[in-house]
Amino acid sequence: MTKESFQAISLKVKGMKVNGKQLYGCLVMDEMSIKQHVHWTGTRHQGYIDFGLGGKTEEMDNLPYAKDAFVIMVVGMNTSWKVPIAYYLINGISAEEKANIILNCLQELDTTGIIIKTLTFDGAANNLSMASELGANLQYSELKPYFLHPNTNDKIHIILDPCHMVKLLRNCLGDWKILYTTNGETIKWSYFKNLVNLQNESGLHSATKLRNRHIYYFREKMKVRLSVQTFSTIVANAILFCMNDLKLDNFQGADATIEFCLRINNIFDILNTRNFLSKEIKSSSSANCMALDDTTILRVSSSNIKVKDTQSELLDLLCVAGTDDLENDNLLSVYQHSNFINDVVACIAGFVVRKIKKNNFM
Repeated sequence: MTKESFQAISLKVKGMKVNGKQLYGCLVMDEMSIKQHVHWTGTRHQGYIDFGLGGKTEEMDNLPYAKDAFVIMVVGMNTSWKVPIAYYLINGISAEEKANIILNCLQELDTTGIIIKTLTFDGAANNLSMASELGANLQYSELKPYFLHPNTNDKIHIILDPCHMVKLLRNCLGDWKILYTTNGETIKWSYFKNLVNLQNESGLHSATKLRNRHIYYFREKMKVRLSVQTFSTIVANAILFCMNDLKLDNFQGADATIEFCLRINNIFDILNTRNFLSKEIKSSSSANCMALDDTTILRVSSSNIKVKDTQSELLDLLCVAGTDDLENDNLLSVYQHSNFINDVVACIAGFVVRKIKKNNFM
């Protein structure tokens, strides 16, 4: 533990009390891989496992090299403020040892005056065992997502890291292909794959960011962006659109998958929010499409990229539609025989019209 960090927290608590406020915080923990290396500082060797003065590792012989750093940080709940308070150089650590470290940190933080309300960590099996050591129970049948503070007996609520959990969800569905709801309905990975295949075959994307790399994610499992974009509202709307509007056979029966996708999207938005005063999930009010007919609108957020000559680019887009110089003679016949392409083009047309009106070109 670093004394300077606790002193900084104490100063922050005193500063807020002057304004009649109480500082609330969250405890965040994680393990980070480090390079195994030992060097001489002039007074001692560094690079071996080290649990601080409490572990008395500096008095031991034949210590193993440290390969991970177990880091603990405090993040302010009602202020934009965070500080690391402790780190331990480890080469494997048990759930019981982790629990003892967390309890020690909570006791030390209690002396500063800050009130810790939550503990956040990823879904590693060792961390879940640590939660049990602390007195919580994360098993769904007997769910108890909190434990008691060692000094005050206040509830410390456990929040699993949403970024890590959404990757685990994607991996679970992508590997097993089918999950079942409590009602026996099926959640299928094949619907996401079918949507990508449809987009690839038609050459148009239904306002989604879903691509081949989202389906064949095996070499990019660590990228949160791919998981979040897979379980997004726009993907759920696209599957719903293919099922109800286009009535495609390989999208029928996707109701449970759509509901699952929407729930994961909303849960992630709630847990990943930066605004603690937010009362509801709000969809984008600046959707860049206008309804030209009864086509279901696939809404996406409008980017703030500034273009020097927007009017010329929009005119180019409109002129391309009337050009006689087509590189692919089959383009028109494909367009005429695909409802998916018809509706996507209508959506693009709505985007162009809205952009023109927004920039007062009409």
